[in-house]
Amino acid sequence: MQGKLNGKAGTAFTSTSTPHGGQETTIVSLYNPMAHLGLIIVPLGYTDPLVFRAGTPYGATATTGANAVNPPTEDDLNIARSQGRRLATVARGLKKAAEEAPTD
Repeated sequence: MQGKLNGKAGTAFTSTSTPHGGQETTIVSLYNPMAHLGLIIVPLGYTDPLVFRAGTPYGATATTGANAVNPPTEDDLNIARSQGRRLATVARGLKKAAEEAPTD
């Protein structure tokens, strides 16, 4: 309500217990409240070829099985790291733009 997240970068990732556990739907539904808060939504997109083996263009995902018996794979971790780097790059750009913007 105070607008403190307005103009900040935000992204989402998820883990489910089954391969069809709603990973993409979960991520996309998280983008709705982010938009209400004024966040600049940063999806993973097809920015890393690894997305064809792990994650989705909406964000990094992992399938851990019931009771999290299977830890995230190395591909899962690497696509999450890629998403984190992308978020950091966008956040740095937004910060720089805000610092260079003329003040009233």
